Amino acid sequence: MLSVIRLRGNSLNGSIPEGLFNLGLEEVDFSHNGLIGSIPSGSSALYTSLRTLDLSRNNLTGHIPAEMGLSSDLRCLNLSWNNLESRMPPELGYFQNLTVLDVRSNALDGSIPADICESGSLNILQLDGNSLVGRIPEEIGNCSSLYLLSLSRNNLSGSIPKSISRLDKLKILKLESNELTGEVPQELGKLENLLAVNISYNKLIGRLPVGGIFPSLDQSALQGNLGICSPLLKGPCKMNVPKPLVLDPNSYDNQEDGQKPRHVSSRPARFHHHMFLSVSAIIAISATIFIVLGVILVSLLNVSVRKRLAFVDHALESMCSSSSRSGNLVPGRLVLFDSKSSPDWIDNPESLLNKAAEIGQGVFGTVYKVSLGSEARTVAIKKLIAANIIQYPEDFDREVRVLGKARHPNLLSLKGYYWTPQLQLLVSEYAPNGSLQSKLHERLTSTPPLSWANRLKIVLGTAKGLAHLHHSFRPPLGKDGQACYEQ
Repeated sequence: MLSVIRLRGNSLNGSIPEGLFNLGLEEVDFSHNGLIGSIPSGSSALYTSLRTLDLSRNNLTGHIPAEMGLSSDLRCLNLSWNNLESRMPPELGYFQNLTVLDVRSNALDGSIPADICESGSLNILQLDGNSLVGRIPEEIGNCSSLYLLSLSRNNLSGSIPKSISRLDKLKILKLESNELTGEVPQELGKLENLLAVNISYNKLIGRLPVGGIFPSLDQSALQGNLGICSPLLKGPCKMNVPKPLVLDPNSYDNQEDGQKPRHVSSRPARFHHHMFLSVSAIIAISATIFIVLGVILVSLLNVSVRKRLAFVDHALESMCSSSSRSGNLVPGRLVLFDSKSSPDWIDNPESLLNKAAEIGQGVFGTVYKVSLGSEARTVAIKKLIAANIIQYPEDFDREVRVLGKARHPNLLSLKGYYWTPQLQLLVSEYAPNGSLQSKLHERLTSTPPLSWANRLKIVLGTAKGLAHLHHSFRPPLGKDGQACYEQ
């Protein structure tokens, strides 16, 4: 029985057949085509079976069918980059298992439904590039599973809800190019997992949160506001506080009730005036030093944050493709892609990675030569240094499986992985002739160096492998092409 239709990236035109969604399909991918017309409403068969629907990057018009809200098993809904025009359907909050909702770059209007995260399962919510109005609902704090929240390029107004501070898994927050006002809630500084924030081109004022990523935000993430207080911005700093009452201590002396104020002599007044100027000068110098130190600190933090952001584009890639597998993942189990069963490993996998088996080190970890199973299969296992960079097994499984599909004569293929929160290993082919590092820098003095002809072959082989990953591999690595979710 037909359950999956994938026609992504062709030159299909015309409209979606009316009876298509009556077939009980589990996955429909018509993205990157030239389809026109409206989305068929479908029948009850659609709502009991469909898990992935990707109609992105077409020319579809009309409304989002309200009946979609009845789909209890839908995990990924991507309708981005079309011309859909309607109010945001409140039924979008009814999905029970939806993890990805991407309707960006359409012509949707109205307000964001308060129950958009009623199910609590959303990982990615992208509503940017529409014509949404009104406030960001306080109920957005119920989206407890969100990794990415993008509401940029709309007409949203009001203040940024403090409830966003409850989204402790949030990694990316995009609110730029709206009409948001007030101060950024200080509570957002408590979001320890937040890696990227953009609040530029709003009407925000006041101090930024002192914690989290906010002290290290660069100018591009802040510019275009009314008065955010930051040493990176040249505009005025506007604080949302009442002006203090200032009294001249020389105008009044200690007096009893009913007594008129006594004027002091001109010499003490000048004395106090000079003292005031001296104190002001000290304060100005101290403030200048503080600002200079702040700029230096922000620059140093920027370097650190940019390194952490390097994996963001990959960490959220292909969320839909992993949703059907996440229920079968078992942390602490060796997974081999070319084996139908995943063999149990010993209780302490690190015991295999002893110093004698070490064959090299790289930027991301140490490589070991290991024999697996009774068949003594020889593989190379890399123990990753950044053990907690991906905190969930389904995310790690998705990333490694994407890389594991790469096949090319100039690439070592990934064979599997091992994941626990404390230990993450990559299993790949074993290269018996050693690494390029050893050939170039670790050879014995009695061994002749590599000839220039061999060096040229290595360079060409490396270039061919990279070209395959960037241009021939699907989805391209290092490019923008992805599966159901596109960043």
